[in-house]
Amino acid sequence: MDKNVEQRHCLKFCVLSEISCAEARKMLQKAYGPATISKTRAYEWYKAFKDGREIVDDLHRSGLN
Repeated sequence: MDKNVEQRHCLKFCVLSEISCAEARKMLQKAYGPATISKTRAYEWYKAFKDGREIVDDLHRSGLN
């Protein structure tokens, strides 16, 4: 599994567990070190899951391979 997708699963779990995004990000940094997704990306995904998004994969965009 892609490390970014793994981290999205972790963020989704944190949302469901009512763990703050800041705390979730600290846990990701501890677990993934330099491979941790950016702070901006973590907050974007956290908000998406909090707003009800279920899917952790990127949405297919036309024109991209």
